[in-house]
Amino acid sequence: YEYVDVVVRGEGENSLFAVVSAMQTGSDFSNIDGISYRIGNTLKHNKSRETPSLNNYRVPERELTAHYSESYSRVGMGRILTMLSSRGCTRRCDFCSIWRANEGKYRSRCPKSILHELLDQDLESINTIDFVDDDSFGNVRCMEEFRKLVSASGVRKSFRFFVRSDSVVREPQLFYDWAEAGMHYVSIGLE
Repeated sequence: YEYVDVVVRGEGENSLFAVVSAMQTGSDFSNIDGISYRIGNTLKHNKSRETPSLNNYRVPERELTAHYSESYSRVGMGRILTMLSSRGCTRRCDFCSIWRANEGKYRSRCPKSILHELLDQDLESINTIDFVDDDSFGNVRCMEEFRKLVSASGVRKSFRFFVRSDSVVREPQLFYDWAEAGMHYVSIGLE
């Protein structure tokens, strides 16, 4: 590990900010939760960082990348807007690292906050709302409420979600309802 000084473990937004701040001020890393670091030949592992509610995260400042937005597209989907409604997964598959990376936690945002973020965007040139969650339908009640809010809002766009195959089997009506609301793409990982 000669060329590695610091590793941020788990979700990195807050830990990475603290590491960069410490590097800028010349502070040590001993009080930064959620990291491992090297002092000489010794590895130090600080305690894990508490995982905050997704509702407390700031939404992306998309105006910082607005000049690139024309290139945000996917084949067959046209121009996309990426969003996040959840993190983690409710299952513990042997072949998958998502649950390990999220320390076994699954969290979802409040449906109203997801809709608020969506409605705050300039959607006129957007074809597809692309949810980049690990498992968008891990919280069925949340996704049902969000679907109702989307339908009531009048947003008429294509939606794409990552889902588990067992979610489709267990909740077929929810998927029919989402198809009515504009879900045209579902990505499913199969073992």
